[in-house]
Amino acid sequence: QARIAAELPVLEAELRGSTAQEARLKDLRPAIARKFAELDRTLALDRAGDREGALALVRAGEGKTEMDEIRRIIEAMRAQEDDLLMGYQRHAHRIEAMVGIGSVVSVGIMALLAVLALREAARRAALSRFLPAELAPLLERGGGMDQGGGLRLGERRHAAIAFVDMRGSTTIAERADPETVAALVTGFRRCVAQAARETGGVIDKFMGDGALVVFGVPEARRDAAAQALAFADRLEGLVAEWNAASSRDPVRIGIGVHCGEVFVGVVGDDDRLEFTVLGDAVNVAARLEQATKTFGITTLVSQAALHAARASGGEWREVSRSPLRGRQEAFPIYGRAA
Repeated sequence: QARIAAELPVLEAELRGSTAQEARLKDLRPAIARKFAELDRTLALDRAGDREGALALVRAGEGKTEMDEIRRIIEAMRAQEDDLLMGYQRHAHRIEAMVGIGSVVSVGIMALLAVLALREAARRAALSRFLPAELAPLLERGGGMDQGGGLRLGERRHAAIAFVDMRGSTTIAERADPETVAALVTGFRRCVAQAARETGGVIDKFMGDGALVVFGVPEARRDAAAQALAFADRLEGLVAEWNAASSRDPVRIGIGVHCGEVFVGVVGDDDRLEFTVLGDAVNVAARLEQATKTFGITTLVSQAALHAARASGGEWREVSRSPLRGRQEAFPIYGRAA
């Protein structure tokens, strides 16, 4: 009885919000109480030596009626959980097998708890498949944007953006077999992931042989631009180390870094959520990455990013003031000083 009494509040908390299940649990409590009361009366008669009285109470069928009602309620609860989450029955049966013959009521409650836990695990697994690893747990916790809850609605945020691209991948794909191309892209993505992880970046998405990395999300950071510059420097170093350890032709990359106001949020439904960063700052970072091909420089940075990062003037030199592609106004861009 103590075990079941401890399990019922847990089950009640898990079912909160489901009107039908809460109503069934409300009926289940008195049914369990009546069953235990009948068992107590039967045991009391037996212990007092009134074996005939105890048998008469059993034959009266009161206990069977209560047990049938308990089974009916639990089966109704299980049926609804079946509709919500396909496939849980197999796991529930495993739990019942481990528990053994035991109390039917206790096993039923434990099975329902297992079902709810599996459903929650499936939902979290879905989040992890579609969202960056840094954001999935935050979305679970809720709260404001800095705690992840605001991701559902999205908000404007000052952030730093780094666009990365692997040079010559099209030519490589034409000459190499698919396995070689896949291994090359995987190696490149590992370098990007490591650099982002070490410098506080969130990988918005990989796009073939390219990547979009964001800094200052979900927590707003004053040093987001400095983090983005550190990311570019670290990624250049990791790719150089990767090239040095390989006998293939060196992989070349281009990196564009800019900062400004963007929209940050999670879009989509629960079946497929997608983290997204939108705004002109993203477009500028992409244009800077494309300009690295024109100027033959690995990393190009905007004046806004350098100012926000408080970067030393001796570390960077002005490369051009020409308008970026698709723009008309002059736009100063910078590369690393020799």
